[in-house]
Amino acid sequence: IQVDGTIQAPADPSQMKAADQWVKFLYMDHLTLSGKGVFDGQGATVYKQGGAAWRGDKAGKIFM
Repeated sequence: IQVDGTIQAPADPSQMKAADQWVKFLYMDHLTLSGKGVFDGQGATVYKQGGAAWRGDKAGKIFM
C-alpha cells in the first residue's frame, strides 16, 4: 500500500460509531507500507477530550 497523502483519524472519536479502530488491516501476509504520507491519529486532540483511544479502555488495548 502506498500512502502519499495524509490518512487522518476523526478529531471526534464518537464519529467512528462502533468501530474500534480508524485503520484496520486484516488477514495480511507480507504487507508493505510505503510512500511519503502520514497516518495522523489526531492524538493531541483526542487526548484532550479524554478519548478511550488513549486510555486503552477496551480490554487494556490502545487503539489507533
